[in-house]
Amino acid sequence: MIRQDIIDDVRSRTDIVALVSESVRLVRRGNTWKGCCPFHKEKTPSFNVNPVKGLAHCFGCKESCDAIGFVEKTQGLSFVEAVTMLAERLGITIEETRSPQERREAAAAKDQQNAVYRANELAALWFETNLWSATIPAGIPSEFRLPKLAAQPVGVENAWLELDKRGLAPASGEHTLIGSTLRAFRVGYAPPFWDHLARHLVQAGISPNVAEQAGLVAPSQTGGRHYDRFRNRLMFAVIDVQGRVVGFSGRMLPAPQGGDLAACKEPAKYVNTPESRVYTKGQQLFGLYQARNAVRRADQAALVEGNFDVVSLHARGIDNVVAPLGTAFTQEQASLLKRFCTHVTLAFDGDTAGRKATIASREACASAALSARVASLPQGKDPDAFVRELGAEPFQRLLDGAPGLVEWLINDALDVASFHRAPLQEQLDRVRNVAELLVKENDPEMRQLAEVYANRAAARLGLTASTSVTVDQLRRIIVGKRRGATTTNRDAPATVKRGPEWAIQCAMLGAVIDGISHADELLALGLEDVLDGDVALAFVALMQHGACHGALADVPPSLREFVAGRMVEPVHEVDEALEIVRANVAKLRSMHTLSRRDDLLAQLDAAVASGDDKTMMRVMKELDALGRRT
Repeated sequence: MIRQDIIDDVRSRTDIVALVSESVRLVRRGNTWKGCCPFHKEKTPSFNVNPVKGLAHCFGCKESCDAIGFVEKTQGLSFVEAVTMLAERLGITIEETRSPQERREAAAAKDQQNAVYRANELAALWFETNLWSATIPAGIPSEFRLPKLAAQPVGVENAWLELDKRGLAPASGEHTLIGSTLRAFRVGYAPPFWDHLARHLVQAGISPNVAEQAGLVAPSQTGGRHYDRFRNRLMFAVIDVQGRVVGFSGRMLPAPQGGDLAACKEPAKYVNTPESRVYTKGQQLFGLYQARNAVRRADQAALVEGNFDVVSLHARGIDNVVAPLGTAFTQEQASLLKRFCTHVTLAFDGDTAGRKATIASREACASAALSARVASLPQGKDPDAFVRELGAEPFQRLLDGAPGLVEWLINDALDVASFHRAPLQEQLDRVRNVAELLVKENDPEMRQLAEVYANRAAARLGLTASTSVTVDQLRRIIVGKRRGATTTNRDAPATVKRGPEWAIQCAMLGAVIDGISHADELLALGLEDVLDGDVALAFVALMQHGACHGALADVPPSLREFVAGRMVEPVHEVDEALEIVRANVAKLRSMHTLSRRDDLLAQLDAAVASGDDKTMMRVMKELDALGRRT
């Protein structure tokens, strides 16, 4: 806990104008300052900063904050982290209550941590210098050049060839966007030598022990020397949300002419920084620092698999993209992302591994209360290849039209082709998995889809070989688990539980949709005598419009998803549908008769008890007439 007086001191001493100006261009307007809001997209400035009150407010999105809140929101930090960061800027000591020994130990740990940060920063600059100060393709804007090295690094041309192959060499066009993207992601080059970085760090005052702690070098087997972990690789810096380099990811390049060739024979396509004092891969997201403002403005992040996917999309104007770091999407990463947005679209590779990664991401998204959607890429495509071949706009449309994660999971489980090819036991397992998904789903819109998918699953299984587990039983698995109850007819929607008559009426409605091509025959069966409420209204809409989208507007909300799903995927052939309607009309008439008889008998009992002879005679006549009709 940070004492309140320290919090107040940090808040009052922080120059909010100077703080905001680090990320927002402000113009003075009288006693306040004004600029474009960092929390939403706008062209006309509506973000006002008041230095006297120490507050900022946007009249567009209504976001308000003080200096601490601004750091929280813009950098994705917790309150304690934000206060700590501002306190360090101001030279304010926070933890004054600790013992001298504890303060010394904390200071030593902090010094070691800062030493690792410094080593990473120096390594990032060295990698960048190797790439950008070499002889590179013409057309690189001068602002992207670093001071020349004495000699061109061996093999750097392979790094530029790899970038050019992916449309990421600034000389290939879009100089400003591509060049600024590469520099924003601190893309660099590690030459093919055993210890060039190790020697550079020693010359810069970084001990081999600190470099080893940072994961930049490793001790040789013979001892006494350290060798570079990254050799002959295109380098991507991993930057945390505070802008500090915490690690690296290096992509293998073809072995060049020259250098220590033996150092280039590592089989791994990517080599990543091992976990260290400042880096835990399951707690960081590649590209979040660069994407944070775009993610916040859109309240949406796109999650892809690889480093190149992130960089390639950013370089083409899709800048709310991040990626896990060589790991499945973790709960810690989801929680970190939740600091900046409430929605995420999963856009993993269009292969088996991408499908598995999508399925595995559900738990992480649910743990952080992230609303998740899935953008399905064509088979064999990753986002990088997709935008290179088709462009950014089609990919953006893919993101915009992505279905919800649960919907995607259900569709994946019940995919027609794979469902039919699967063994019977796998089909049953798939349907049960769908049931579990719906049981756990909290989104009311998705719960409404339960009936649609229940019917779909049942229909598909009904086309397979016979089994001891009936279609009706399977449907009850889905509907019953969600509702805690079962129905007697697989055609009745699960969205509303209204008793057996409601279920029968809905079964008839489903059969009406299946047999709508024979509307005249349906009308001749006398449905108007037995239907009532929402089912009757839905029946009228279908008779007026047919089984088409235009009918849905007139269908009551309680039945809309059921009707829409049945339109898409009928359950019965026309003849079977007509027979179901005919049988259920008779069943409902019988139920109405029995219900009326029970009502009349109750009236008769009451009349006998009260001695009301007139009512007794009327009720007895009605009972007699009712008996003759049945």
